[in-house]
Amino acid sequence: MNAHGQLTSAAAGCLSGQLKDQGYWVYYDHGPAAEFVGKIVVSYDENLTKKSEISQLDIAIIEKKSNKAIALIEIEESVSNQKTLIGDFFAVLIGNSIYCPGKKRVDVGEWTSLVVIRKASGHNDKNQHVLDMACNAKSVFGTNNCKIGRLVLESFNGKENLEKVLMDQIEIAIRRIT
Repeated sequence: MNAHGQLTSAAAGCLSGQLKDQGYWVYYDHGPAAEFVGKIVVSYDENLTKKSEISQLDIAIIEKKSNKAIALIEIEESVSNQKTLIGDFFAVLIGNSIYCPGKKRVDVGEWTSLVVIRKASGHNDKNQHVLDMACNAKSVFGTNNCKIGRLVLESFNGKENLEKVLMDQIEIAIRRIT
């Protein structure tokens, strides 16, 4: 694995260890080959094809008993601008389905949190503006993924802080469904 995705992979591995006995699968895109490692694909179609793929997410937390996507997570490990962050949200919201490794389609809805986590920069004050734009887009796009109930934009500044931010957001997401 190259430098891209190292923090994401480490954080996902940590999450997987913490959540595996709590009734959740943790799928992630960066890491050594394993059952729960691979592409988490956003598709504009009900069926997954190469042509229907819009984008990919970094981490998906799925409730085992219901196949519900509890949290869909995109992590920007390098400093990112507003255009990148807006694209992270829009790429998911314009889609109609989410597929985890093994072409397993998962359910999204009011219970799902879409969490974008960015490396801290001097522009964190613009997070709310980006989040407002994403929330407004939900009412315009009218796609299945617009049923996602909670949008979050957070910042981190190091590996330990990333793991804390992730766990905090996942705990909130899990509390929303229990």
